[in-house]
Amino acid sequence: MTEKQNDNYIRALLDGLDAKGDSLSEATALCGFSASDNEFQYLHSIVGRVGGEGNRINRTFLPQLLSLDPQDIFAQAEPQGTTESWKEDAAGALNALNASIQDSSGYRYSLYHFLHAYGARVAYGKRGQALDASWFDRNRVLAAVASCLNRNEGKAAFLILKGAISGIQKYIYHNIKAEQIGDAVKASKKLRGRSFLVAFINQVIAESIVEELGLEQANILFVGGGHFTLLLPNNGELTEKLNALLKKINLGLLDEVGPQLSLLTACVKCEGNIGQNFSENYKKVHRKLEDTKQRRYHTYLTEVFEHFEKLEDVQNTRQENEEIRLGQLAPYARYILEVGGRKEALTGLMYKVREDYYPAITCLSFLGKHFYIIKEKQQNNNEDEQELRKELYDFLGANKADFQQLEHLKIIALNNPDLLETVDTFSSLGLDIAYGFRFVGNYAPIYIDDSKFTPPAKNGNVMLFEDLAKLDVDKEPTLTHDQLGVMRLDVDDLGVIFAHGLGKKEENTMERLLSLSREFQLFFGGYFNKLAEAHHLYVTYSGGDDAFVIGSWLNTIHFADTLNKEFQRFTCGNRQVSFSAGIFICNPHYPIPRLAKDGERVEKAAKHYPAEEEKKEDKKKNALHLFQHTLPWADFKEMIVFEEKLSKVLPKGESAEGRKIRRSMLRRFLRIIQSSRGQTFERYRVIASLHGLLARHGYGQGEMQKAVLDEAGELIKELLQKASSEQEEGQKEFDHYTIPLHMALYKTKSK
Repeated sequence: MTEKQNDNYIRALLDGLDAKGDSLSEATALCGFSASDNEFQYLHSIVGRVGGEGNRINRTFLPQLLSLDPQDIFAQAEPQGTTESWKEDAAGALNALNASIQDSSGYRYSLYHFLHAYGARVAYGKRGQALDASWFDRNRVLAAVASCLNRNEGKAAFLILKGAISGIQKYIYHNIKAEQIGDAVKASKKLRGRSFLVAFINQVIAESIVEELGLEQANILFVGGGHFTLLLPNNGELTEKLNALLKKINLGLLDEVGPQLSLLTACVKCEGNIGQNFSENYKKVHRKLEDTKQRRYHTYLTEVFEHFEKLEDVQNTRQENEEIRLGQLAPYARYILEVGGRKEALTGLMYKVREDYYPAITCLSFLGKHFYIIKEKQQNNNEDEQELRKELYDFLGANKADFQQLEHLKIIALNNPDLLETVDTFSSLGLDIAYGFRFVGNYAPIYIDDSKFTPPAKNGNVMLFEDLAKLDVDKEPTLTHDQLGVMRLDVDDLGVIFAHGLGKKEENTMERLLSLSREFQLFFGGYFNKLAEAHHLYVTYSGGDDAFVIGSWLNTIHFADTLNKEFQRFTCGNRQVSFSAGIFICNPHYPIPRLAKDGERVEKAAKHYPAEEEKKEDKKKNALHLFQHTLPWADFKEMIVFEEKLSKVLPKGESAEGRKIRRSMLRRFLRIIQSSRGQTFERYRVIASLHGLLARHGYGQGEMQKAVLDEAGELIKELLQKASSEQEEGQKEFDHYTIPLHMALYKTKSK
C-alpha cells in the first residue's frame, strides 16, 4: 500500500475494495456503519422504496460502470451479472488509475470521481440486508467524516452548511427582449448561456469552498437544484476563514455576474452519530436558511453599496457578450477545462487559450479559476470523441511549459462517467491533471439540413424557435400548425419525501438521503437530456428535481408522455413518487420572459390538481396541465392513444373521405367541452343538437347502436357516451378529450 493510500481519506473512499485498517474505526462509528462482515451486494432502487416498509418495491441494479444507458438508470427484477465480476472490473480499473496518476496532486479528486463511476450501482454491507444506499454514497460519507477528523485533529465536531443561489429565475430572464429583427436569436443565446452558467455555478462555488478550507471533494454532500450541502469540521479558525470566503464570493458575484444572483448560507452544529442524526440536522439548517433570505449581505452592507456604485454599462455589455457566447457554445460542450493559479502565471496562457483556442467563462475568475469549454464541431454528428480528446491533447502538449506553472488543472467530462477513457488519453503528457465528470442538461436541436429551412438557418447552428416549432416527430419541418410547446415540471412534495419518505427516523441515514438525491440528479441532470434529444427539445435547464424544455407543440406533448413512462420505470412504479408538469402552447415569437412566466403558471395549475375539496390520499398532484385543462397522468396516457386513432380517421382540411370524421365535428365537440364545464343542463342541450349533426353524417341513433361500427363510429360513440354521462366523474372524463381534439385539429390543419 502506497503512502497516499495510507491517508485515511483515501482509505475511506476505497473501503471494501482495497484499503483496510483500524484507523477508520472512529469515522465508521460516527457514521453508524458496521465495521466488519461487510461484502458487496446487489443495490436496490432507493426511489422504489420511498414510502416506508409497506411500500417497498425490491428491484436491483446491474453492478457495473455508471452510464446514461437505460440498464443503468432503471432497476430490474432480475439483473444479470454478479458483484464478483464487478469487483474484478473495478479493481482492474483502480490499478489502471493508480498506474497513471497516483503520484499527482489531482489523484484525490480523480479517485472520488472514480468511486462515483464504479460505485454508484453496487451496495456494500452485511449479508442478508436489502441495501439501497450505494457503495459510493456510503464511502463518500465515511470519507467526508474522515476528512473532517483529519482537519480537526480527531475532534468529532461538525458543521452542516447549506448554500443556495438566490435570484436564479430573476437572473435568467431579466433584460431579455426580442423587439427588433435579429434580437430573438440573441435572446435565445442569452437564455441558454445564463441557464448553463446557473447549472454550473453551484458546483464551482461548492468546490471552491472546500478547496479553500483544505478539505476534499467528498465534503460536498449534494449539489443540484440551486442548492449545495457541505459537511465541514467545526473549529473557530475554519469558521472565520469560511465567513471571509463567503463574503468574497458574494462580492464577486455582484461585480462579475450582477446583482440578481447572491449566495445565501446557513450552518448548524452537529455532534455524535452524524449518520443517524443527519436528517434532523438537515431540517434545522434548511429552516435556518429560509430565515436568511430576507437578510442577504447583512454583515457587509456598506461594501455592497460601494460595489453597486462601481457597476457600469461597460461591465454589463461585457457580461452580455459572455452570456451570448456561452449560450452559443453550451449545446456543443463535451469537456470543461478548469485552470487555476497566480494571476501572473495565468495571464499569458489564458490570453492564448481565449483568443486562439477555447472560449472562456470569465465571469467566475474572482474564484481564482478560469473555465474553458471544449466543444465538438457540430452537436450530435457522431464526431469521434477520441479525435476531440486528441485535439485537446495536442494543445496541452504544445503549451506544456505554461500549464506546468499552474496551481491546478482539471479536465471534466460532461455526461460521460467513463473516467479511464479521459485518463488514458492525457496521462502520458506528464501534466498534473485532475479528472472528473458531471451530468448536465445542455441539449438543443441544431440544423442538419438547412436547405429545408429559410435563412438565417445554417448547418451546425442551434435551431431558431420559429423552425423548432415546425418539427414533427421525425425531426422534419412538416407541421402546419407551427407553435411552440413550453413545458415546466418538478417532482411532487420532494421535501416531504426527504423528510419522511425513507421510513422511521433511524432509517433516514445520511448515506440513504444522499443516495436518493443523487438518483434524482442522475435522472433529471443526465438521462433527461437524452430523452430531450430523442424528442428534439431545447433544454433550458434540467437537474435536481425540476426542468424546463421548449419544442414544437407536438414533440413537447409526446415528450411529456414518454417522460412520465420513463419516470415510472425510474421509480419502479412507486405511487409515492410523482411529478407534475404544465405545457403552454404559444407562437414562436412569444416574448421569452412572458414565456417563462406562463410556463410557471401552467405548472402551478398541475400542482393544484385536484381542487382542495376533491383531494384524496391516492390522488394528489401527479398531473399535467395542457390546453387549459388539468388531468392525471394515467388519463393523459389514454387521451394520447385516443388521439392517435382519431388522427387516422380525420382527413386534412375540410374534405371527408367516406365515413371519416369532419374537422368541423371535432370543433363542435370542443365547443361542448368549453362552454358547458360544470353546467349539466347546457351540456345536455348542445349534445341534443349534436345528435342531429351526427345523423346527417351517417351516425344516427340507430346506427350508433349497431354491434359493429367503423373506426370513426367507435370513436364518436366513445365521445358521446362520455359527454352524456350522468355521473360527475364521467363528465370530468369527457373534459379530458379537449386534449386529443386539439391535437387532432392541429395535426390535420391545412397549410
